[in-house]
Amino acid sequence: MVGKKLSAGDRLLLAAFVAAGALFVLSGVYSGSPVPAPSAAYAEGEGTVPVNVVGGEGGEVTVNGNVALRIRASAGGLSAEERAVVVRDRLQDLLNGGIEPSDVHAGMIRGQAAVMAGAEIIVTVDSTHARLNSTTPAKLATVWARNVAGAMGGEPGASTVTSDAAQTVTQWRPAEPYSDKDVPIISIGRGIRIGMARVTGPRSKVRTVQAVAQLESRLAKFGDVEIYVPISTKTPGKTLDRVKECAVVGLADLKL
Repeated sequence: MVGKKLSAGDRLLLAAFVAAGALFVLSGVYSGSPVPAPSAAYAEGEGTVPVNVVGGEGGEVTVNGNVALRIRASAGGLSAEERAVVVRDRLQDLLNGGIEPSDVHAGMIRGQAAVMAGAEIIVTVDSTHARLNSTTPAKLATVWARNVAGAMGGEPGASTVTSDAAQTVTQWRPAEPYSDKDVPIISIGRGIRIGMARVTGPRSKVRTVQAVAQLESRLAKFGDVEIYVPISTKTPGKTLDRVKECAVVGLADLKL
């Protein structure tokens, strides 16, 4: 076959083989290996940590097959499972972005405990979930952060939760102890009406209350309205001598 001229078809086939060989050689030169490298999209998917939601009573957010946290209550028009899906998507995006276990920590967002990744929020911890877990929002945020970081194969970062005081409503306490007292009712405007009223307030103020003035008025929309005012005299003159910080909490009114 030496010296035999190639047909047009043979020349086309030979050119294809030569081109394929050249591409193979170039691939080895630029990649360092004769085996074709996977696409960037495939490589990214290969390296991510799988985050899933398992349904049931609420939604379990799993990382690497390990349950990191459970969303057990609905809120904001979303079911518990729908909320879990939101948390899953946030966490998956953060993992795809390359966060480390040490980036995950319990923190605060707008005065509420949360699980954070750096400055990014993963999930807030409300009082409902704290109650369902028999703990406080701050402690539950710490547990969830440890679970997420542990499922990623490491330890969480330091907690930045300030205190549980930020999670609870401060109970109001008066500066002075309160006391009660029964005093007569005096009707102003339509004669005298005998009866008794109970007033309450700071102890030092209640001591000065001598009676309750009953003011009668008529409002166009509401009809007759009776207003009761604690006063420091049993015979009011031009002024009622109202005792501030005291209020009427009960009536025993008898008209003569």
